[in-house]
Amino acid sequence: MANTSAISVANLDFDEIKSNLKTFLKNQAIFQDYDFEGSNLSVLLDVLSYNTFMNNYYLNQVANEGFLDSAQLIESVVSHAKTLNYLPQSHSSARAKLSVEIVPDDVPPTITIPQHTKWTASVNNVSYTFSTNNDIVISANGSGNYVNNEVDIYEGSVVTEFFNVDVANTNQKYVLSADSIDTSSLSVKVRVSNTVSTNATWTQQKTILGLDGSSNAYFVQPSGQNKYELQFGDGTVGRALKTGNVIEATYRKSSGELPNGAQVFNFTGSIDTYSNVMFTTVSSAEGGSVSESIDDIKFNAPKNLTIQDRLITKQDYETLIKQEFSDIESISVFGGEEADPPEFGKVIISVDVKDADGVPESTSQKIKDFADERSALGITSKVITPEFLFADVNQTVRYNVNESKKVPGDIISLTAAAANTFAETFINDFNKTFRISKFDSAIDAADPSILSSDNQITIRKDWIANTGAPQSITIDFNNEIDKDIKDEKSGITSTPFTFGSTTNSTIRDDGKGILQVVRKDALGDTVVLDTNIGTIDYTTGIVRIAGLSINNYSTSSVQITARPQNRDISSTKNIILKLGTVTTSVIQEAV
Repeated sequence: MANTSAISVANLDFDEIKSNLKTFLKNQAIFQDYDFEGSNLSVLLDVLSYNTFMNNYYLNQVANEGFLDSAQLIESVVSHAKTLNYLPQSHSSARAKLSVEIVPDDVPPTITIPQHTKWTASVNNVSYTFSTNNDIVISANGSGNYVNNEVDIYEGSVVTEFFNVDVANTNQKYVLSADSIDTSSLSVKVRVSNTVSTNATWTQQKTILGLDGSSNAYFVQPSGQNKYELQFGDGTVGRALKTGNVIEATYRKSSGELPNGAQVFNFTGSIDTYSNVMFTTVSSAEGGSVSESIDDIKFNAPKNLTIQDRLITKQDYETLIKQEFSDIESISVFGGEEADPPEFGKVIISVDVKDADGVPESTSQKIKDFADERSALGITSKVITPEFLFADVNQTVRYNVNESKKVPGDIISLTAAAANTFAETFINDFNKTFRISKFDSAIDAADPSILSSDNQITIRKDWIANTGAPQSITIDFNNEIDKDIKDEKSGITSTPFTFGSTTNSTIRDDGKGILQVVRKDALGDTVVLDTNIGTIDYTTGIVRIAGLSINNYSTSSVQITARPQNRDISSTKNIILKLGTVTTSVIQEAV
């Protein structure tokens, strides 16, 4: 009998497997005094080792796919998510808003823009189809014009599929054929049979709460290959289907984020028989996104299980809202007691959507309605647009010309790329901290020839001021502000504007907490135009401007800049910290 004690099962690499086989053969009694390094037997050992190695690899992969954390295949991850009652987010169609006017040759009581009326637009030389999501009825306004300034159109080709129900077929599934559908566009109707044209609209549900055997409800669950499957009730929870029923499913097949930014639209044809159609773009296409990635499913699915479709904690709000609204890029949730002024009994939801600053009013209302339905009794939600705090960098970079053939322009490009990578990795979101030491390291590592970098940070907020009337505003820098005067510059400064009839006026603080309007005279001396236009709390970083009247400014906004007391910058609540302007000076050294 062979001595099996010589066999090792702990080693899985090919070379170790082959070595173990040789050791085993040398310790058995049948083949003795045999050269196991011989070429013929060595080939056989290679085959055995390869076979063992491949089996080890296969079994290891099978075991990995059995757990959500280690699964790598999208089908495995989706299958695990299904057991957690988690629906991975689908593609989301880009949406644009148009102002549409129809000029009829008669005086109809109303004009209807039919559901799925099509427009086209081109982005990067690729044409995309947009269409209305539902019928839009337009009545004549006071001037007799048929105008609607809020016509939403959604990108994607409209697809309709039919399924014939056979209850006797226990393996029948209703899997939608497209792999890039926008599930929010899904419309499901059921008719009794092929010979009946009347459809009953069924409603998508995410929970079984409130459902009985007569509820026309359906559910969506993930299927393989990035597809989705329709499920229906059993007669106890949701109405059961019957043999002969016909399911009609209509949805949009989305192109994801590619159509974002479309703003020039084309229309051919007529609306409600009227061909004289005029329209303008109110807002360009935004909000398009691709389906949830494997990593996102792994992160969100376990958290979704703990939420159980109710909102209690901050994490509940953030997880469930991001799951429901796929175009959300960043979200921050905090209690109303933390707001200024406090709003007790409210949950404040600050949201930034993809490819846009802030959140459209229509989306804001949908988020509020979604949150209020799932919040605790007595708690209401408020959706707000985030504020952006920009970290501007003035840097001096020294590099060794003896170690590089690069010119200063190359160094500037490399450090700019490093700064942008740093921003995407560490900031550009709510509740982030700009660590100057990490930023210094990122700039120094941009090229081997860089000897050192000196990075000076200021923080900025952009104020789109109304002109010609006094106004008040509170600006929260969320960081302690340096009140000392340095190099004839105060802690607070601004870009120029016209104050009264005086051009090139700016804002400064006096080092004692008072804001002033000043200008420079011909000799470069500071002239105070208004001694008190507000206050600054240097500790909290809150700036309050009261009753300031600005007549004009040449830039897109009045930029208010603060010099922080500390070099590390942080953001909280509804403030998104972003990398602002990076100004680079390059010094060449021969080392």
